[in-house]
Amino acid sequence: MRTLFPRQYDMVIELGNLEKLMPSYSDLLRKLSLIIRNKVWDKSDEKRLAAVLASCNQIFKILVDAYGEQIEILEMYVEYLAEYRYKYSGYDLSVYYNSVQAQIQIFKTQNLVKEHWKQINPYFKKEYAKEDLLSKDLTEILDDFFDNIVKVCPEEFLITMNNNKLKYLSRGRRGSWNKKEDLAAPSIEIAKKYNIINRWNPPEKRYLYLAGKEDYGNDVETICEELRAKTGEIITVASFKFIGDKDFRILDLDYETMTRQEIFNFAEAYEKKQVKEIISQICSEGYSPTKDEIMKKIKLREDKTVWLANAFVGKLLLKELCDTIFIPIDNNEEYEEKDKCYKSFHILAEYLENRGYKGICYPSTRMKLIGKVGRNIVLFDADSAEAIEETFEIFVK
Repeated sequence: MRTLFPRQYDMVIELGNLEKLMPSYSDLLRKLSLIIRNKVWDKSDEKRLAAVLASCNQIFKILVDAYGEQIEILEMYVEYLAEYRYKYSGYDLSVYYNSVQAQIQIFKTQNLVKEHWKQINPYFKKEYAKEDLLSKDLTEILDDFFDNIVKVCPEEFLITMNNNKLKYLSRGRRGSWNKKEDLAAPSIEIAKKYNIINRWNPPEKRYLYLAGKEDYGNDVETICEELRAKTGEIITVASFKFIGDKDFRILDLDYETMTRQEIFNFAEAYEKKQVKEIISQICSEGYSPTKDEIMKKIKLREDKTVWLANAFVGKLLLKELCDTIFIPIDNNEEYEEKDKCYKSFHILAEYLENRGYKGICYPSTRMKLIGKVGRNIVLFDADSAEAIEETFEIFVK
């Protein structure tokens, strides 16, 4: 008589084999392993679970050897565990496997965004074979974003002068200075002479970089990090004010502190609010409405449903973009290497400028390096803001 699992398997060994299945995806494999260790194991028959893992490891190792390390193989592994959970557990384990599948989808999306980001950069685009180029480049995707999503809910993605993120602006410079002109953006000639290259502005353009925060005072810490100031250096900082067109809009790419879960929570809370308003309206009318009357009230709110769908999709798109592109550039990079790495930013800035936007709000990658949060603003018109001389501070770092 044959038994279902004739061999004895060891859970620890099989989980170790799982984690080593594809080194390129070791982080995701470890997450799956932890889910099994912490959530699935105690809800399962240990011998049966170990046997299923052993079978998976054997089968999928053959697939890896045949096709190479592919994220789709990991997807199939998780799908197999979920589909055949009845072989080792009497519980519904879908919530645990769904969380891993969600992480895989995030990983795939981030990789796709990275590819889009690389392919708008002419330095990297030439490395691709024609058949490997994506059918739609990033600027075309952004065209859809602005023409369809931002058009419906601009307040969710564009910042005006009155936004709290722009409430207190400041800028710094090495040395001791006392005039507003001293803290203005350097001329194009000076930038070229001293090989100054920045994240957003192409070599032939002059942009103004500022730190922004919501509470009073100059953001000295972010400024020092952005300047790569060393201990003992003299730094001058000052508050800035807008002097240009007051009716302007800048794109908000500051998603550093916003999680994907918060974006989902935002959508869920908005939906609940809509349902609550409909119920309150019905209750206030003092009679029991028909199904048709209720459907009519729901239909009247279709514009709000459209607003929510666009806001939700737009936030997820920008979250993935920001998590992908805002990483620190090595301080030791040569000028040509920095120019190569920043080229995609230059293209994006010119694209936004051509669409009529006045700047970008984005997270400080230098602050991220030290485990803190900072906010930067780049203005495409370098003379649209100026230093306030009475706010000048001079200090030694």
